[in-house]
Amino acid sequence: GGGAPPAIIASKDLIAVGIVLRFPADGVNVPGDVSVIGFDNTLIAPVVTPPITSIRIPRVQLGQVAYAVCC
Repeated sequence: GGGAPPAIIASKDLIAVGIVLRFPADGVNVPGDVSVIGFDNTLIAPVVTPPITSIRIPRVQLGQVAYAVCC
C-alpha cells in the first residue's frame, strides 16, 4: 500500500533534526504521522522539538572487540 513510512532512519542526528524541522511545513506531524530516528546520538537529539530518538553505536567497544577477534 501507499502512504508515508512509519519511520525514517537518518544516518546522522543532524539530518534527522532537519527532517523534524521541515515536516510541519509540509503538514506532516512528527511523531504522530511518522517517527524520525537519528544514528549517532549527538547532543542535538534531545533538544529539538519533538526530541528525536537516536541510536548510539559504542565505537570504542566495537573497535576493541574487532581487534581482539582479528589480532
